[in-house]
Formats: sequence, structure tokens, C-alpha cells
Amino acid sequence: MIRGHDERVRVLSAAAPVREMIVYAARWRIDRRVSDRTADAFFDALALLTAEWLDTAEAPLRLPTSSVPVVAAVMRHTQEHLAHVDERSVCAAVGISERSLRRAFRADAGISWSEYRTTSRVLRGMAMLAEHDRSVLDTAVAVGFESLSGFDRAFRRLTGERPIDYRRRIRDASMREVPTHDVPDVR
Repeated sequence: MIRGHDERVRVLSAAAPVREMIVYAARWRIDRRVSDRTADAFFDALALLTAEWLDTAEAPLRLPTSSVPVVAAVMRHTQEHLAHVDERSVCAAVGISERSLRRAFRADAGISWSEYRTTSRVLRGMAMLAEHDRSVLDTAVAVGFESLSGFDRAFRRLTGERPIDYRRRIRDASMREVPTHDVPDVR
């Protein structure tokens, strides 16, 4: 629905109203057979806003996708078990050797599986920091980092800012975007 942009997966830093729009969109099935004027108008508006966000709010992160069955299976398993997945467990689950994983993943995805896992963890951590009130340490552990310092290092390497600063920036931006209205005194 967004003209002039490629098909790659992108990460946008979504303020609270945007997240609410995305949640609200779930009321319409993606595979609905009958056109719904309200849904069509809603998704047209969301597409226009998304095109604007792509130009201004894209984070410098992306995850590759794959149509190679074994690599796609590795990606799926990694996402489903992100907090505890390691190379040995993903290989056992998918049925390939560690050497085959390293070779096939890099050849198809352009990055190592370890880089994919770290980026996935940071991306999930970004979403959690923006949406939840849990501590940065709890977020780090929930996405699979063994220490706060490890999460902080990976987060800064991939985003250029500390997780706590990211949370503060995203939440401050959300607060600025929520319109405030003066309520008249009706006494």
C-alpha cells in the first residue's frame, strides 16, 4: 500500500498513538474477502502515515528474511525461543549441523546467525522498552541477555544510544504527540 518503498522489513519507532492504531487494526482480518469501507479508509490512512514515518523515523536496524526452507526454519525457531536459543539448540531443532547453519545462514541472510539473534534480541527489547514498565534489566533478561552490561553494549552498538535513553526518548515523544485539551469548567 506504500508506493515508492521497497519490500524489505523495516523498524519504525512508533509513538503511543501509532501503536494504538496498529492494535486497533487487528479487528479486521488480513484475509477478509469482502471490502469494508471503514477498514479500507483506516488502512489507507495508516499507509499514508507509515510512508511519512519511513522517511523520518526508521531505526538503523533490520532483520533479513528468507525463502530458503532451512534458513527460514532457523529464523522462525530463533524468534520463537529468543530468550534461550543458542546455536546448538537451534541446530537440533531444525536438524542441521552447526557448520551447515553457519554456512547456509550467512550465504542466504548476509549476516551470521549470531548477529541475527543479537539484532532480534535488541529489536524485541526496543519494543518492550517502549511498551512496558519493566526495568531495563528485566527487559534484558526477557530477551535473552545474561547481563545488563551485555544488553547495554549490544543496544548501543546497534542503535547508538543506551536502552534507558531510548526508553526516555520514545516515551517523551509519545507524550508530546498526545493532544491535550482544556476541559471547560461547567460549574
